[in-house]
Amino acid sequence: MGQFLLLESASNTLLEQSAGSLAGRVIHHELTPFSLDEVGQNNLQVLWLRGGFPDSFLAKTDRVSLVWHEEFILHLSAM
Repeated sequence: MGQFLLLESASNTLLEQSAGSLAGRVIHHELTPFSLDEVGQNNLQVLWLRGGFPDSFLAKTDRVSLVWHEEFILHLSAM
């Protein structure tokens, strides 16, 4: 029924351009990381060690989660 464009992240400039282009409605919805209520008390240690970002929290191993964190930090430092 509708058309959706879901972005992992978007700059403020991109959001402003989309809203001003008359391309349709644009909604900016910021998602927060997983909370303890979402993952359950039995996953407290995993949430504490890996954080609440889905790719890190749901990684198959702690090593894969660590690699995700390293890449995330590198991406942020490159901005």
